[in-house]
Amino acid sequence: SLFAKDSTTAKYYFSVGGAVWNHFSINQVITNNGGDPFHLFTPEMGFGFRVQNRKIQGDLGMKLIFSKKSDGHIPYKFHYGVVQLALRYNVLKIGNRALFAGINFGYIPFNFTLYPHNSVIDLDKINPQTQTGTINMKSYSLLLGPSVLFDKVVDIPGLTVSLALSYQFSIVNRQWEAANATLLHPPIEDGNKLTVSFLIFPFQN
Repeated sequence: SLFAKDSTTAKYYFSVGGAVWNHFSINQVITNNGGDPFHLFTPEMGFGFRVQNRKIQGDLGMKLIFSKKSDGHIPYKFHYGVVQLALRYNVLKIGNRALFAGINFGYIPFNFTLYPHNSVIDLDKINPQTQTGTINMKSYSLLLGPSVLFDKVVDIPGLTVSLALSYQFSIVNRQWEAANATLLHPPIEDGNKLTVSFLIFPFQN
């Protein structure tokens, strides 16, 4: 049995790493209007939960990435979250170390906030039709791709570290939309991403 009761373990972990995207579609809007684009490399930090035995492992993790550009022609905030599930099978074992390979599924909600420079809001004369304010836009993407994990690249008393690599393709995506406005010519966020993560398991070995 893949999940024999006497060999299955459950652990929590913290993750530190980064992702490289092939593109962000929202950058088209930013650069077309004279702004500085969002970087395609994004550092990622998060936490997760693993269930594993000698043959198979499953990781469920969450991350949050945030960036703010307060200067330049277009000030904005851009952030996205990651909820991912990885399922991998043990394909090679050397001593107490192992190589796992499988698939990685991710759900990524994006949020982009555009706000004007030095705007003034008169609270005694608010007119929703003409008042200049922030524009909040949202999108999301579902990604799927291969994943490999090198188990126990560090294995010392009180600390175990694994190295995970994945490449995810955007399989379902949605164009940007705003709750308080109709957007003309909204782009679709359909980028792919390469992710490298160190999964840190403290005080659990």
